[in-house]
Amino acid sequence: MKNFRFIALATLICMAMQIQVAQADELSKEEKKAIQEQLDSIMYNEAVKAVNDTMFTLEASRATFKTGYTINVTSSTNFITVKKGKASIQTAFNASISGANGMGGVTVDGTISNYRISTDKKSGDTMVSMSVLGVGISATVNIRIFKNGNKATAEIMPSFNSNNLRLSGILLPSEKSTVFKGRSL
Repeated sequence: MKNFRFIALATLICMAMQIQVAQADELSKEEKKAIQEQLDSIMYNEAVKAVNDTMFTLEASRATFKTGYTINVTSSTNFITVKKGKASIQTAFNASISGANGMGGVTVDGTISNYRISTDKKSGDTMVSMSVLGVGISATVNIRIFKNGNKATAEIMPSFNSNNLRLSGILLPSEKSTVFKGRSL
């Protein structure tokens, strides 16, 4: 008897899911576009709130070096995280050598100063500029959050050399981030 009830319940759930899929296919292009715009707006507002609260993480999926060479990277090990006046910047390029952080890259922690938020009047993008100073790092970090979503780029410009690095990915509130931090310098 219990097996019959379980099979009947499973059948009802499958039928309900098929009906939902059929209804989702019936959405017009305009409705799908409107839904996507609402989602993008929600993600953008969430990212801007996190920046205003100084509690965010930029999870990078791509790194671009000063020569223009671009590589895809793992977002859980390549990031910039900011938590109330402190910043951590980590790179891990899936190299065969372990690197300073034990993951093929480097992790540096520092204190934030000159934290400024502005909005580009022309594009509507939100920009964050900050200086990060700590053991192994003295750099200016400029982050741009694009208006239609939570996609962002960060330009890391060291103070003592010209080895700039650009990280591109998504900006999330710290509590939603799933990064793995390696050993800091």
